[in-house]
Amino acid sequence: MISHIVFALVGTVSGFLSGLLGIGGGVIMVPFLIFVFSHSFPKEIYVHCALATSSSSAFFFTLSGMIAHARFKNVKWKNVPYLGLGAFIGALIGSTLASHTPGDFIKKAFAFLLFYVSYRLFSGKNVTFKEDLKSSIDARMFFLLGLITGTIASFFGIGGGVIAVPVMAFIGFDMREAIGTSTAMIPFTTFSSAFGYVINGWNNPLLPPHSLGFVYLPAVLLIVPFGVVMAQIGAYFASRVPQLFLRRIFACLLLIVAVKILFNF
Repeated sequence: MISHIVFALVGTVSGFLSGLLGIGGGVIMVPFLIFVFSHSFPKEIYVHCALATSSSSAFFFTLSGMIAHARFKNVKWKNVPYLGLGAFIGALIGSTLASHTPGDFIKKAFAFLLFYVSYRLFSGKNVTFKEDLKSSIDARMFFLLGLITGTIASFFGIGGGVIAVPVMAFIGFDMREAIGTSTAMIPFTTFSSAFGYVINGWNNPLLPPHSLGFVYLPAVLLIVPFGVVMAQIGAYFASRVPQLFLRRIFACLLLIVAVKILFNF
C-alpha cells in the first residue's frame, strides 16, 4: 500500500512551488508519482496514471495560487481569456496523444524538455526585455501560446508554467507578472487535461481500484489539501523574492528534476 505521507509531501512541495514559480506543480508531482506508481501499478499504465493524477491535483491548487496572485496584482487579466481558451483546447489534444504513447518515451521526452527550459532560463538571464515586443503581440498570438502550452503541458501531465513563464518573460512581462498570468492560465490546462485522461483511461482493465480513468483518486484526495494551502504561501513569497533569484531557482529546480527522471527512473 502506498504511504499516505508520500502523497501529503508531494502536495506540500508541489503546492508551494506552484504558487512561488507560477507552475502547475507537475514538474515535481510527475517524477514522484512515476516513482511511486512504478512500484504498485502495471508497467503499461503507471506513467499515464502519474500524468493524470498530477493534472487533476494541480487544477485545485493552481486555482488557489491564481486567487493569491490576483490579490497581489500579479495577473494581466486581459491576456488570460486567450491563453486559457488555447490551453483548454491544447490540453485535450495533449492528453489524448499521451494516452496512446508508450510511457518510456514520455519520460525521456519530459526530461529533455526540462533540460531545454532550464538552459533557456539560465542563458536568458541577461536578456533585455522589450516592452514594444509585448505590446505588439495580439490576441491570436496569446491564443497560439496557450494552445502550444496546453498541448505540451497536458502531454507531460504538467500545468504549463515551465513553458508559459519563460516565454512571457522573454516577450517583456515582469517576472512576477509572467508567474501570476501563467498561474491564471493553468487551471484551464489542468482541468481539460484531467478530463482527457479520464475519458481516455475509462474502463481500462489494468487500472487499480478507486481510479477515475487514469486518475488515481486516493492520491488526489491527499495531495490537494496540502497543495491548496501551500500555493497561497508560495504566492506570498513570489511577491517578495527578487526576480533574478526566482529565475535561477526555477532553472535549478528543472535541471535537478530532469537529471532524476533521465537517470534514476
